Amino acid sequence: MPKVVRDSLNDLAKRVTFTERDLVSHGISLEALSPFIFDPQSKRFITTATLSRSPLVTMPLLRKDNSIIVALPTAISATIREYVLSSIIHSGLREDATRVIAEEYQRLFVNDSPLNGPHRPPIRFRRVKDQILGSYACQVDRGRYLHVILILDNLEGFFDHGFNSEAYSNLDILHDVLRQEVSRVREHLDQAVEFRNGLTLIIGCGVGRGYALVLPEIDDSRWRITFMPAPDVCT
Repeated sequence: MPKVVRDSLNDLAKRVTFTERDLVSHGISLEALSPFIFDPQSKRFITTATLSRSPLVTMPLLRKDNSIIVALPTAISATIREYVLSSIIHSGLREDATRVIAEEYQRLFVNDSPLNGPHRPPIRFRRVKDQILGSYACQVDRGRYLHVILILDNLEGFFDHGFNSEAYSNLDILHDVLRQEVSRVREHLDQAVEFRNGLTLIIGCGVGRGYALVLPEIDDSRWRITFMPAPDVCT
């Protein structure tokens, strides 16, 4: 191996290797990291598992003598979120967790309304057929309306499958809830004076799980409907 390549690899390795002294200097103990240290017995699963199901996703740290190696740096965020949420759900606090997550999204979009809409929009999450959503509509220009629906991940199935499960497990019920909500608001706004057109924006508010969503159909050329995940709305 050429020396320049070897030196480069050694430099990269140092960036993800932390000695026990490094950890102590940051107030971190090896015991505190134990849930995230790779179990050698899981080694046989690495070659056959997909990336999302790799044991390294939940245990991205390797123990070598008195040092810790971050084997999968890109998994750190997901590892922490899965550990925290699974611990909360295991304690029987799933409903409390969804309530707190809803409050955070409410605070986010009240202070920074989607698509530069009205200041401090009236967002209130509610449960409909085991789905959690918030909905409001506003006039953004003369005769033009914006209807925003926020759908929250209710964390169903997260404890058993983590990020390998979908955020919205019962898509038929969710589709029906969205269809009814869109119809209710559209019928109301259609009666507004000088109504010209409207846009329904559905925003996925989750914790990082994937999902597939079929948007309700609107048989009205004056109305459009689209979907965006919350991170995309904020950037």
